[in-house]
Amino acid sequence: MRHIDSLHIGSFRGLRDVKLDQLADVNIFVGRNNSGKTTLLESLAVLANARSPLEWSWIAQRREGRFSSFAGSFLDNIKWLFPQTPEMGPGPYNGRLELSTSGPEFEHRLVSSISEVFGLWPEETADPNSPQASGRFDRQRRGIRIKHQVTRSGSDGQEGSAGDARVYWEDEVHQLALFPDTLIPMEFLVPYSHRIEPTQQGSFSTATQLGRKDQIVALLADIDPSIRGIELLNLMGQRPEIFINHAKAGMIPLKLLGDVIRRAFIIASTIPQVEGGFLLIDEIESAIHYSALNKLFAWLTSACRQFKVQLFVTTHSLEALDAILYENPEHLDQIAGYRIEETDGRQQVRRFDGAMMKRLILDRGLDIR
Repeated sequence: MRHIDSLHIGSFRGLRDVKLDQLADVNIFVGRNNSGKTTLLESLAVLANARSPLEWSWIAQRREGRFSSFAGSFLDNIKWLFPQTPEMGPGPYNGRLELSTSGPEFEHRLVSSISEVFGLWPEETADPNSPQASGRFDRQRRGIRIKHQVTRSGSDGQEGSAGDARVYWEDEVHQLALFPDTLIPMEFLVPYSHRIEPTQQGSFSTATQLGRKDQIVALLADIDPSIRGIELLNLMGQRPEIFINHAKAGMIPLKLLGDVIRRAFIIASTIPQVEGGFLLIDEIESAIHYSALNKLFAWLTSACRQFKVQLFVTTHSLEALDAILYENPEHLDQIAGYRIEETDGRQQVRRFDGAMMKRLILDRGLDIR
């Protein structure tokens, strides 16, 4: 289901004036390392959450892991979503990003500016004699001022423009409740998402609450017909775990199953949540043996059509491209590939429609990566 036809990145991270036209139901981004493939997914994720700077920080952390000890601070995560150039030099950072989409379902535009600010710690934040306040009152605290304007129009008749400006201080961010204010239903899966138990449990719980549990079981049964059910259980007083009811093995913890099932599980529990929206998957082939790719991609593209989800994936794998094209011969008009490459310091994008990719890859044995 195609919700947007084009994506224009005026400025975002290292991308400048990049435009993707004629987006399809299934969009595949290829290119060398550090060419900007993941950044394209991040730009879509930010645009889908254009009114939620707090969510932007989680989007930025996905490169290291939302639960990783290496995840940066909120301020730095936000800062690095904005363009960085050598001529900026030292001193407080000021930046601007611009993103927009157009299409039959959504037309959105986000213009946001950011600037670093500094101020004194407020006296009421803590007892100056407490150990936690040691050294706190003799230095500045750091913050960022974010100003953004979001313009939206859609087929649902909702139109309008909203602006916001506020300062986020480094010592106060943890006190802010995160209430995602999404413009488009969206989820962003990274290569290790299937290994993060809180992500698995949260995704499954939300999908179950939405009444989608049976559909998740049905989707997984397409991968492994022996799968009969899924349960979130707390056995022997231990912390809750996800169990798979398997015809051959009985009730078995999901973490003991192979990567294909675990990867399929996180995708299957995510797709119903983003019905009518976007699913972004970085390195779609991650953790999946090439022999399982055909079955997985046939199931994935069929599920996205079922739930009217527009799919955006990155890949380094020629086998993944083969699988998508081989398993969707009657839907080639719904597939597009985009090769991202840098020429003279600027990113260039070349589009391949599904039929062209089939001729180049499957018929002629060429490599568009």
